[in-house]
Amino acid sequence: MTELFIANLKIISKKWPDIASRLKTTTFENIEAFLIQGYNQTISVSGIQLSSRHNRLAEAQLFISTLPIDASHITVYGVG
Repeated sequence: MTELFIANLKIISKKWPDIASRLKTTTFENIEAFLIQGYNQTISVSGIQLSSRHNRLAEAQLFISTLPIDASHITVYGVG
């Protein structure tokens, strides 16, 4: 296990102990995971990019600018 995995596992253990227990016994050798570098870094797992490698803050600000000014409720899906 890497230091990063151990640190993240501690966080997961506090909120989702059952998931953390399962992760401790899982092997990850067959997972295709790569670090992707752009303006930001992200991880690609089995060809699926987990977050934006571009400017995440600018993307969020662009999204916010498209919302109606008088909106009292919004639902956001897929923002990493």
